[in-house]
Amino acid sequence: MTKNEEGQSTVEFIISFMMVIGFVFLYVKMALNFTNGYVVHYANFMASRALLVQEANSNQVDGSDTKSRQVAEEVWNGFNVEDVLGGIEITKDFNMPGAVDNNLFVGTIVEYEDRFSIFGNVGTTDKLKFKSESFLGKEPTIAECVERICEAFRALGAGGCNHNTTVMDNGC
Repeated sequence: MTKNEEGQSTVEFIISFMMVIGFVFLYVKMALNFTNGYVVHYANFMASRALLVQEANSNQVDGSDTKSRQVAEEVWNGFNVEDVLGGIEITKDFNMPGAVDNNLFVGTIVEYEDRFSIFGNVGTTDKLKFKSESFLGKEPTIAECVERICEAFRALGAGGCNHNTTVMDNGC
């Protein structure tokens, strides 16, 4: 006696089709995450460049240069990143030139969270945390190099520099 197996191939096709479509959507969402990351990182880099290039107010040494921050915000807003990402909340932070704690690192930091997959049951339900940092170095002037080297000499007890001293600093 033979069993009736008329719907087996249809059920197998539906199950395998759902798995294939699930993988396609998973990879599409991963590609969108990469693309969003590139957009955020490029906008962050351009805002960081604007922050660094903008002339800092010479009498403000506490890192509160509002003009540089304003120009960086304008450059960031010009990319409409929040609209591209579809309303995802983005946190921006600025390391200002001349700040006391972080004067070596001038630039911007952007953080946001997004889901790993389109469907909650594929992958993980936790959000991924994305972070883009763009720190650009600013070449010190020759006078700043000499000042730093002479300060290092004084700290070592060498008595500082005189104007006839030649110092090899390997690029300051």
